[in-house]
Amino acid sequence: MIDWVMIGFYTVMLLLGVWQLYRVYGFYKWDKKAKILPTAPAVIFYGGYFGVVLILTSITFMTGITNIKFGHTFYVIVGILLMLAALAIFRRGRKMSKKLKKDDSNLEVVQTYLIAFVLLFTGFLNLFK
Repeated sequence: MIDWVMIGFYTVMLLLGVWQLYRVYGFYKWDKKAKILPTAPAVIFYGGYFGVVLILTSITFMTGITNIKFGHTFYVIVGILLMLAALAIFRRGRKMSKKLKKDDSNLEVVQTYLIAFVLLFTGFLNLFK
């Protein structure tokens, strides 16, 4: 028997994933022009990751697959993508530090470097899962 409530739930989840990817793409286009937010590569990575997870989860459960195992290759790919996002944030932090004047505060630059370091370290750890 078909469970229409669950099919409706999975369809809503699928549409939310598509909407999330659409919004991330819009943010990417805005950031490509503005380049204001130094942590934008992380926002784009995690937003895209969340949208893809929503879509794949809904499709997986719609097809009836319940035994999901992620191999080592998946974690390596995620780790490499995290490290690339961290390097993009490092690059933006470097550009911000070059623009600082003598009396400006460097707190935002330090925060950017700290976020980039945490992402880089997380990506490195994902290589060994």
